[in-house]
Amino acid sequence: MTVRKKPLMLYLVLIIVGVLLLSCIYAYATENVDEPSSIEEFVKIQCDAARIGFCVGDESILPQVYASVESHKLIESENRADNKTREDILSREATYNYAVKNGFGITEEELFKNLRLLVSEIKEGEEYTEIERYYNANGTSLEENVFDNYRFYETEFVINNMYVFYKNSYYEGNTELSGCEYDGWMSYWEAIENKAYLEFIKTDDCATMREAIDTSIVFSQSKYIETLIKDDISDDDLLEIVEDTSVYDRLSYEHNEIIGE
Repeated sequence: MTVRKKPLMLYLVLIIVGVLLLSCIYAYATENVDEPSSIEEFVKIQCDAARIGFCVGDESILPQVYASVESHKLIESENRADNKTREDILSREATYNYAVKNGFGITEEELFKNLRLLVSEIKEGEEYTEIERYYNANGTSLEENVFDNYRFYETEFVINNMYVFYKNSYYEGNTELSGCEYDGWMSYWEAIENKAYLEFIKTDDCATMREAIDTSIVFSQSKYIETLIKDDISDDDLLEIVEDTSVYDRLSYEHNEIIGE
């Protein structure tokens, strides 16, 4: 059997996506694969999000919100960016929370290992050299950016653990969920996501997350963003932003962090 290399575009979907729905960005990327300027813009957004992250810290959701809003502006109409960002992040967080509660969480060691594996696979892609050039132009590397934005990938790794488990279970014949029978895997997976979301929106964690997202949306379109990207913001302004957008340390469940390499 011949094993084909996965095209780098599939990994770019993950890298440049920020907190967008993967299907949305993949559709855009595949339709515009011959437009490098578009990919270059996405890379810049991810690099700017990482710079924001350096300033506001790991507990803030502002970097993800900024990346999502700006990416949606490139893909869709600008006036939908805020709502899509809110929907995407809450949906992903709900699925993540459901995955953690059902035993699919990962350790810091597993997170680090998965990030290393992701970077290694990306570097095998045929377009890697070209894409790396865009990151270098922003004063960083693709590998550094993956680790800088580890919070997003940690969420995706956990969700993917649950996705793989239930997909295997489904094709082994376990096609029932909450008393309903599903005749297609994607319908089954969507039912899991819906169940997770309906449970999550009833919690205080969801209210906390929604408040931080809404505040971050406001900041992402304010005069402060450029000062954060340039690391030229006053201590008082930075303190306000950090206090208003930090959320991960306020949840009743924990996201994993990379404490050190």
